[in-house]
Amino acid sequence: MSIFRTDIKIEDPSYENLRDGTNPSEIAGKELTEALWEQFQPFSDVNFSEELAIDFDARFWEMDLTVELLKQGLDVSCPKPGPDVCVTDKGQRLWFEAICPKAGSGADEVPSPMVGGITKVPEDQIKLRYTSAIQEKFTKYEKYCAKGIVGKDEPYVIAINSCQIPSARADFHPPRIVRTVFPIGGEVLKVNRSTGETTVSFEFSATVQKASGTEIDIQYFIDPKYSGISGILFSYSDCCNRPTSQNDWVFIHNPLASNPVEHGLVSCALEYIATESGEDTYELVRVA
Repeated sequence: MSIFRTDIKIEDPSYENLRDGTNPSEIAGKELTEALWEQFQPFSDVNFSEELAIDFDARFWEMDLTVELLKQGLDVSCPKPGPDVCVTDKGQRLWFEAICPKAGSGADEVPSPMVGGITKVPEDQIKLRYTSAIQEKFTKYEKYCAKGIVGKDEPYVIAINSCQIPSARADFHPPRIVRTVFPIGGEVLKVNRSTGETTVSFEFSATVQKASGTEIDIQYFIDPKYSGISGILFSYSDCCNRPTSQNDWVFIHNPLASNPVEHGLVSCALEYIATESGEDTYELVRVA
């Protein structure tokens, strides 16, 4: 049976556009959604089809995440209550909690790109949406642990998809999500006027500023408070904007994780680890 229905209340226009769309992008997006649903249905909540019509991108991300982990040959389940996806590896449970943050509201809302003009990418506003997502799911993690749903010895990964945030795809190295969990600022190029030698480094940036002037800390992965977060899995893609080959996932390991995830367990386009290189000093390394 099709995941797209006509007998339920629809609150998300994306759902209706895909269901009834006639252009190639909409047709391809609908076909992909249907194909993923065939594989995801045995793992889904009983009310998933209704939830898809309310918040399409968020529910699509949950489905996309689950199916991709299945395709990678991992032992996947979706027990309830609990985080969205559970992977069992060598007898150890690893949890994934999915979230698809929106543009926000008020003074810190991420603005839509200017049509026919040039504008600066709203770096701070996008980072604030990421921090909000991380904080929300970390709070949920603490509740899962308190209820005994997630064991305190079990890895917990926050899976963030940015497709609903304007300009989030306008990114550079290292990806913005990496620069949100480590205090990495803008790239700096220094040129020696005498020799012409150049060096590249990054500014130290421990906070991001809200419109009110409040500074929000973004040192999640060097703060022991967040050691319960084993890593961040990140994606930009949605049902109509897909990577050409493998997934576009970025995995960032938390160097202070109480329950680390094995490197390479999840196949990703980019994978980052930070290793201690001195007192209070870490070296960020891309390993995939």
